[in-house]
Formats: sequence, structure tokens, C-alpha cells
Amino acid sequence: MSFGTSYGRSWQQKDPSEGIDIISNMLTGNNRAMGYLITHCAALPSGLYGRYRQLISVDKVNYKVTGKLSDQNTFLKVTNWPGFQQQYKNNLIARDKWQQVKKLLGEDFVQNHYVINDLWLVDILKNQIGNIQPRVAAFQAIYYGSLICKDFFNHFSAGDEPG
Repeated sequence: MSFGTSYGRSWQQKDPSEGIDIISNMLTGNNRAMGYLITHCAALPSGLYGRYRQLISVDKVNYKVTGKLSDQNTFLKVTNWPGFQQQYKNNLIARDKWQQVKKLLGEDFVQNHYVINDLWLVDILKNQIGNIQPRVAAFQAIYYGSLICKDFFNHFSAGDEPG
């Protein structure tokens, strides 16, 4: 019997929970290898869409995409707005992915090391249009009108934005 066959058989006879132990040790062990990886390298999936579907580092995240903005169609339309592209580059994560990060790194660690703000559609509209003197140029109206239309409001619910 060859070494490979012998090793393969002995590996198959091991307790299946040992694989879980290895993964658990990577995530929560003394060296927290997975935690180190996602905080120091672009190794964490953003959970977003289009060109924002990428690997990111937790250290660069400033916003978690929340509410109606989490919807793929809405997100993809908003990412075409010039102001969005300038302000939110490589610093976004999907809300559900952020929840996973908090579980992985620990709630206390995250609260002590990171300030991640919710990013709602209404926040982006405020930034795009302006708070004090809301004015929209014709080219901007085309972008906003492609998203905010009758169909948009027909599928909008109260829980999609902060109240």
C-alpha cells in the first residue's frame, strides 16, 4: 500500500468534528488568523453588487448598506450616480456581511475599534441633492428619475428607510 493510500485512509477514519475544530481555531484561536486576515488584507467579501462586489479590508469600511439601498436593483442604479462613485469607493459593506464580521471578531472588539455608519438611500439623496437649497440639474434629474419613479414607490415599504 502506498503512502498516499495509507494517509488517505487514516484521514477518512478521523472524527469529522476535527475539521470543525481547525476552522474554529482559525476563527477564535489565540492567533485569530481569520480575524487578522480580514482586518489587514482585502479578504472580506463586501456582499454588494456590480463593481462594488469585491474583497475589502474591515479597516477601510466606513458604511454598511442598509434598507432600500440593500436591494440589488436600487443599489446598481445609485452606484451610477457620479457623486456616489466619488464619495463611496471601497468603503462599503452589506449590512448582513457586517453582522457576520461582528460575530467573527466579537461585539466588544468591533465597538472598540470600528465606527461603521448605516448608509440609507435617503442619506445618499441628501448628499446628492443638498440639504439647504435643494437643486437638481437636468443631468442629475435623469439619474434620480431612473430610480425614483411610480414603480419604485409601488414596491417601497416603511421599513426600507429610517423613520
